[in-house]
Amino acid sequence: MLSLDARLEGAAARPVIVPETIVVDRWKIYVSESFVAACETLGVSV
Repeated sequence: MLSLDARLEGAAARPVIVPETIVVDRWKIYVSESFVAACETLGVSV
């Protein structure tokens, strides 16, 4: 059996479900560089 640490080693900050598209209403927080970069990294269309 693996220890809990070994099983969760790569799990931190990884989404369980990744959507294909996110629709936003253009608030600054949703179109920030970091949000858009995170979506690009995950292959999510904004």
